[in-house]
Formats: sequence, structure tokens, C-alpha cells
Amino acid sequence: MTITRLGETKKGRFSVFADGEFLFSVHKDIFLSRKELELGREVSVELLEEIRLEDEAYSCKEKALTLLEYSAHSAGRLAEKLRRFYPPETVDITIERLGELGLLDDLDYGRRLAADLLNLRGYSLGRVRQALFQRRLDRETIEQVMEELELPEMRVSSLEKILWFPKGSIPEEGSPGNSEDFLW
Repeated sequence: MTITRLGETKKGRFSVFADGEFLFSVHKDIFLSRKELELGREVSVELLEEIRLEDEAYSCKEKALTLLEYSAHSAGRLAEKLRRFYPPETVDITIERLGELGLLDDLDYGRRLAADLLNLRGYSLGRVRQALFQRRLDRETIEQVMEELELPEMRVSSLEKILWFPKGSIPEEGSPGNSEDFLW
């Protein structure tokens, strides 16, 4: 196949035409790094497929970084979102690479999420476990996070004291109390 035309698209990518037909478009960085993409050059189908796969991996990585820029994700949740746009093989390679670079850490993400849900939102342990599962954390990670959780002190809010006990006082343990004194 002979590359017959190269052109920049409106989105800043470069379209590649071979033998007069559009094949694919590639990101500017891929286009500039591949010297094989020159007008009039003979290229094999295998080389063109290699370039297309390289562009797909680059695009998947950029999408993953954009999603992580907005909010933290578990590896499972990020993979689920990326699979809407890219093939599973590309997504798996991207997720593995982000993990190697330390940009995805399910255990740290689970710890932070569980602590926030427990302390800030007042979730029960069961609901925290469910939320971790919904965020696509694996079972081992969920179990480890749940074992490491530090439970907040059990305290009764002042509103509960006002509604439940008479005149702002808490009856002493063992005292019978008068049912008319309670606000129902």
C-alpha cells in the first residue's frame, strides 16, 4: 500500500489515506514519532495496524488520565468506563501500566473511601462494604479495608438527646423515669 494523502483534521489529529482511501486518523504525537508516515511511501498492512494500535493505546491512556484528573477511581471502575470506548486488551494494558506508575492503588482508594463514608457520611459498616463493592474493588481488597477500619466513637448527637430525654438531662442508669417526661 502507498500512502497517498496525509491531512490534519479539525480535532488536531492526522488522517492517513492509502491508495486514495481513508484508513484511520492518529494523534499528532504518534504522527510525528512515526517516520513511516510519509507521502508516497510503501507500507505494509501490518505496519499500518501497528500504528493504529499504538494510537489506540495512546488515546486510551489519555482518556484514563482525564478520568483520574476529575476524581479517584478504582481499577475496576476505571476499566469499566474505558471499555465503553476501547477494546478490553487495550484497556487491560492501560490499567496495568497506570498501576505500575502508582496512579491506581485500589487499597489506598478503598481506605480513603471507607473512612470518608464512615466518618463523614455516617454509613454503617454494611453500607460501607456495599459502596466498596459498587466501586468495583475486588473482594480481597474490600476485606482488607474492612479489617483496617477504625470505628468512630459511638456518641449520641445533641439533637437525639433533646428529643429523647426530658429537659436536656440524661437519666442515670437504673432509674425508672417517668414516661410523661419523654418527648414523643
